Parts: sequence; C-alpha cells; structure tokens
Amino acid sequence: MMMIKVQHSTPSTEKTHCCQPTLVLRKHPFRPSLRSRALFSSLRKQKTTSSAERKVVTATKSEQPAETRTNKYDEQKRKRLNHMPWLYDIEKHKAFAMQWQKDVQEKLMELETIEFIGGDTFIADVNVNVFAERGRKIVVNNNCRIAANVYLHGPIEVGENVSINQHCHMEGPIWIGSDTRIGPSTSIFAFNHNFDDAETPVRLQKVKSEGVHIGKDVWIGANVSIVDGVTIGSHAVVGIASVVTKNIPEYEIWAGNPCKKIGERKRPEE
Repeated sequence: MMMIKVQHSTPSTEKTHCCQPTLVLRKHPFRPSLRSRALFSSLRKQKTTSSAERKVVTATKSEQPAETRTNKYDEQKRKRLNHMPWLYDIEKHKAFAMQWQKDVQEKLMELETIEFIGGDTFIADVNVNVFAERGRKIVVNNNCRIAANVYLHGPIEVGENVSINQHCHMEGPIWIGSDTRIGPSTSIFAFNHNFDDAETPVRLQKVKSEGVHIGKDVWIGANVSIVDGVTIGSHAVVGIASVVTKNIPEYEIWAGNPCKKIGERKRPEE
C-alpha cells in the first residue's frame, strides 16, 4: 500500500503566491508487499484446511462404536498371550482373555481326554497339538501356562503353577510337579525303541516305557532333552541345552551333554 506524504515547497522569490504542496509517494513501513501478502494468505489457507481435516478425522473416530475401536488390537493381544502366556498373570490381560480361554479349553475337553482343573490356566491356541485318549489322559492343574507350538501326547499330569514354553515336545507318561518351569524347545521322550534283535528292523520291534518324573519347583532350561526312565528331584536346576540321561537328586544343578552335576542350590535349614 502506498502512502501520500505532503511536502511544502520553499517560497519562491519570484512568485508571491502561497506555497503549493508537493505530493510524494512512498511505501508504508509496516505493510507487507503484495507478494508477501499472497504467500501469507496461501499458508493461512493451508493451515485452515489441515485443521479442518483434523476435525473431520477426529469426528470420524469418535463416531465409531467403542467395540470397533477396541477390536483393532485384539489380534495382536492374542498373539502376545499365545507366545508370552505369563502375561496372563496381569489382570488386564486376564480380563481380556478369560472368555477366550474358557472356550478353548471346553473345546479341547470335548475332543480329547484332557482335563483342566481350576479356572486360571492359559493354553495357547496357535499350533498347540494335544493328543490324549483313554489310558493316555492329560490332566492340567490350576494356574498353568502353556505357550504356542507345544506338542503334548499323554499320559501327562501337570501340577499347579507349571509353565511350558514354546516348541516343547512331550511324549508321556510324564509327571510334572507344581511350580516347575520348562524352557522353550525342551523335549521329553518317555519311551524307547527296542533294538536288541539285529535281524529285525527297529520299527518292527516293541517300544518300552518307564516314564519321566519331574519334581516340584524344578527349572529346566531351553533346548533340554530328557530321556525315558529319568527322575529329576524337586528344586533341581537343569542348564540350557543339556541332555539328561541320569537321575538328578533334589536341589542339585546339572548341565552339559551328557548332563553332569555342576553345583547345588542352598537347602532350607531343617
């Protein structure tokens, strides 16, 4: 915008008339140029449009029913619990999964000879293969956690508060005491093939089985293999990637292939 400034000329000696004003045009010091005003107007329009778009998105979200907004995360919640079943100990996760778990366990009990005792057990529904028939029953006591990709073939009895992590493979007969933790990819094979007759293929010879007994409060690390006939005493610890071919007494720590004693846990004072 242009401003008009009035200047008075110096009286002329040759003229006796009054001084005539002179008009001088100059820019207003506080007004932006036309180019700046155009740019400012464009930016303000963009800002207004973005604000309007945000309002539309917010309104759209608020108009969605609460059930739709919640279900967006359900699949991921299930995946977390299937692979990290200890999260079921947290109240908010238990509230989310309780009905789901009830349905899963009821279906398993209809299809297989399996019994869930108590209402606090979690068993994943991703690649969990449970096979139990008459004479090879599976019993899972209260507050157990069974993760994804586990294979269970009865007879198996699992005590209270036991956790069986991912990719474990168990062929019964197996007895697991309460409060025991079994690391991922552990294998327990409570049977063995006969191979005494060299003239008969191993596949045609009978299978023998003594069973595997695991006591209370035992910690078995990841990738452990336990053969038929082994007893692991209560409160024992078995190191990662061990191969257990002998009995392990209570409170002892074993590791290696073949598994050997490497230490002891502190025993309670009698």
